[in-house]
Amino acid sequence: MKVLQGIRVITSVIVDSNSVFICDFNDSFTYNIYADLKKLGANVVVFRYDDSLFWNYLKLKQDSFVLVLGPGPGNVSDYKEVHDLIKSFLFRENTFLFGICLGHQLLMYLLGHSIVKSSSIKHGTQTVVDLNEIFPGRKVVVQRYNSLTVKLDHELINPLVKIYDEDKELSICLDKRLLSLQFHPESIGTSCPNRLYNIALDFLL
Repeated sequence: MKVLQGIRVITSVIVDSNSVFICDFNDSFTYNIYADLKKLGANVVVFRYDDSLFWNYLKLKQDSFVLVLGPGPGNVSDYKEVHDLIKSFLFRENTFLFGICLGHQLLMYLLGHSIVKSSSIKHGTQTVVDLNEIFPGRKVVVQRYNSLTVKLDHELINPLVKIYDEDKELSICLDKRLLSLQFHPESIGTSCPNRLYNIALDFLL
């Protein structure tokens, strides 16, 4: 049985006001992600990672939402002030966490895994990912911008999907309330962005 059986992958969604929040780590790609999600019908708000008032607002939010942890410069140790904040959302039933590049590394690090130097450093370079476990029979090209990568130190908690790219680096982690990508879905070099975005947006339906 394929792990996404029963999850509706859709091409367009309309969600409640302010249901998708992007944590911006001062990265130029943030508003490309914003634009992609807006095109899919999502109502999106961007906030800075160091905006403590906004984090407090999210902690009090009762209805379901998607929290996107975007890409950014540096490494997870540069953002220690948000580690506990992100941890507080890891197991909340009303929150879907969507990590992209740095965001992916933050999520995996806070779940107890190591961030190490990539054996295949790529910046603005494509790699191939086999998505057969998610979308049967589909291989795609995705765009990487990373010199660091995740090394899994133990089994993920109830993992649905763990996918490595052709360079044998962890590319995708997927659980019922988490989607984590080492690559950039918003990049022109990624061939299947909407399919990936809609996994997260489907949580709101």
